[in-house]
Amino acid sequence: MAKPGEAELTRVKETGDAAGNKPIEAAQFQVADTRALQNTQPKSAGELADQWTATANLGGGPERFNQLNGEMIKAFKSAYDKAPGGEAEKAQAVKKLEADINQKTPDGKGILVDMKDGKLTVRNLEATQSGEPHPHYKGVFIKDIGPKASADLKGDRGLEQIKPGDKSSEANTKQFPSDALFYKAMNANPEWANAPWRPENEAQKKLLAAIKDPKVAELAAKLPPEMLDAAAGSPKEVNDFLEKKGFGRLLQERPDEEAVAATMSIKKDWTAKRSSVNVDGKDYNAVDKDGSKIYNVDGKPVVQLFKDQGDGISVYAIPADKNTTGYQAMQEAKRLIPKAEQSAPQDQGIVRIPMVDLEAREDLGWLKGMKGGDRTISQAMMQTMLKMDENGFDAKQAIAMGATRGFAIPKEPKYTFNSEFNFVVVKDGQPIFVQPVGKDSWKDPKRR
Repeated sequence: MAKPGEAELTRVKETGDAAGNKPIEAAQFQVADTRALQNTQPKSAGELADQWTATANLGGGPERFNQLNGEMIKAFKSAYDKAPGGEAEKAQAVKKLEADINQKTPDGKGILVDMKDGKLTVRNLEATQSGEPHPHYKGVFIKDIGPKASADLKGDRGLEQIKPGDKSSEANTKQFPSDALFYKAMNANPEWANAPWRPENEAQKKLLAAIKDPKVAELAAKLPPEMLDAAAGSPKEVNDFLEKKGFGRLLQERPDEEAVAATMSIKKDWTAKRSSVNVDGKDYNAVDKDGSKIYNVDGKPVVQLFKDQGDGISVYAIPADKNTTGYQAMQEAKRLIPKAEQSAPQDQGIVRIPMVDLEAREDLGWLKGMKGGDRTISQAMMQTMLKMDENGFDAKQAIAMGATRGFAIPKEPKYTFNSEFNFVVVKDGQPIFVQPVGKDSWKDPKRR
């Protein structure tokens, strides 16, 4: 039988107090779903390695790495934030996590991390027979099997996908090499000229066609060395050649790369009068070039400013849109100029045109990745200098390309000496020198 007050206590325990506050059961005094809490924490190197391996073995395209990339960024940001000390110590913590992950991924596969000024890039890679050389392992080549990911570890930008290289049908640079310039560069090295190059976009396709075009070869042969020249060798040797020709050192001088380059230099004198042209309320220095011919080709003015009857060099000017690329300009010139030269000028006389002082250096990213056998274009640069005034013009242009060579990934040894051994020299089947070799002698004698 319940004592006085006991029934009331039982009722409170079961239903709560008069204010409606229910009692707390011991089992309820826990996080209801610990998985939700765990998912907010960065994963360990082992967990990431397991997830990386599972992701790599999944079917599907590169996008299957997207979720993994998010986990990677979270873990690296945590390692960066928690590392004591300055930037060097934080970078060391990032590299250690990278090494810990790679130690647990399958041989020949893993991640590559790069960090500069607190900005992190993570790449998902596997070894391949040729292509991009691994920055840390000599003789090993790599390819991306998933999208790159980046994050600003100092800020809070989060995960950001890096777009792959330009695969568009048109080159999106302001400069584009002429057929003769590209032909000369590729033929600087006979192996490059004969390699089975495969285009990845329309611009590459059109340039590669020039290598096999007899008309392009004939055109290049007509131009003297002082006008069109080329060199091949290491990136340093090619840079030396460019510098002697008055250009910049366009290529990064990477080891284990080969390079080619071609230069074009055309200088002509003419007589014109200094003038000025006003555009949008601003005056620009200009020249009045008499004797110019104006053609109408497909409803567009094509102006011949100059022609040297001796060597056949002509100069044309064609109105262009503001954002015209070098590729578009070259394609239009190939279409309009032959028609102009096969027709009569609509008019001729003085043409006023702004003076020019142009110097441009540009990365031809759309050429990178083009493969020719075991060669892969790894860098491509172009530089143009153009000066034009009342006394004539000086036009100079150079293209330089570097390529990696693919070699077989070093094979694993059939047997490895990992303990002391005996070094034996034999003559006619008889030992004449025998010496036990211990680990204390395992070092480079530098006898080269």
